[in-house]
Amino acid sequence: KHEHSRRIINDTEVVINFCGTIDLVRWDSSGYLNIIDYKTAQPVTPAGVFAKYDNATQFRFYDWAVWKWGHEFLPLNAHNAARSNMLITYVLVGFANQKPPKWLWSKGMIFSDAAREEFDEYLHRLADNIYKWWAMPQVPKAGWLNNCCVTCDFAPLCNNSPDLADGYK
Repeated sequence: KHEHSRRIINDTEVVINFCGTIDLVRWDSSGYLNIIDYKTAQPVTPAGVFAKYDNATQFRFYDWAVWKWGHEFLPLNAHNAARSNMLITYVLVGFANQKPPKWLWSKGMIFSDAAREEFDEYLHRLADNIYKWWAMPQVPKAGWLNNCCVTCDFAPLCNNSPDLADGYK
């Protein structure tokens, strides 16, 4: 968990925190730092499963978090590797429908510093939008954004069910 930003809105302090759990961080034999996320898959083709994760925000976020804040939660040499573009993210998928389960690696995802900067700017714009919505008088101060799911820029990053917000309409 890391505080992304903090503002005072209508005499209320509003803080946006980012949270996530990286399953494994390790060094590979080439000296690259690896972020590995374990997934389980239903009985579908490996190509179909990996296509689902090719552009997943979760992995861009993990890469960005290690690049930006790794010095706060990883050994310094690991953070330095991330800052030197020596960071590769993988998905390790277990196909539980096979006995024994079959585990397959995704191709490595490598993000450039420019892509990380772009993601950082995207997150700042997203935070600005959340603060704007928070300041709207009709938005309940419980953290939900009233009737905003349809047009929300945060929707691709949000794992909450739209039905959960129904009670706030």
